[in-house]
Amino acid sequence: MAGKSNAGANGGNLEKLIASTQGLRTHYVKLNKAQRRVLKDVGLTACSTLTGGQPFYALRTEVYGLRSIYGVEWNLDLFAWHPKKMAKGFVMECKWQQVGGSADDKLPFSVLSLDGLKRKCGVHVAALMLDAAGARPCVKDWVEAECMTRGIVYFTRGSEWSAWAGLNL
Repeated sequence: MAGKSNAGANGGNLEKLIASTQGLRTHYVKLNKAQRRVLKDVGLTACSTLTGGQPFYALRTEVYGLRSIYGVEWNLDLFAWHPKKMAKGFVMECKWQQVGGSADDKLPFSVLSLDGLKRKCGVHVAALMLDAAGARPCVKDWVEAECMTRGIVYFTRGSEWSAWAGLNL
């Protein structure tokens, strides 16, 4: 179980990196618990009124109507909304993998679910942040190819995310 708690802690570090991005911190409001509950209960239709039209973001949140490939609401690592740039939302999943193994098998779920959010829900941008020093090369290659094919933005380093966010958020 040490690997699982370690992965959770390091995945949390990835989320902190994402949330500390300059553009996100300075131009977006972080949702409080009550606002995240509205997002979970109402979904994208609440975005324009939730913060008075101000861009916002939320970490580890569910958004009503944004479902995984299994048809259930998905606890997203990052959801952001901007009235002009991303009126249908931006979602990101963060994955960290120190060693090869069962975590490799979870990556297709993330890729296919992000693809579904783009195609079925109309989410403007779906992204995957993968810090996978321990992932098998064939897994990394598959994830990169699938993200490219499906139009999912793919990051393997925090510096890539920071550069992209500076241009797009």
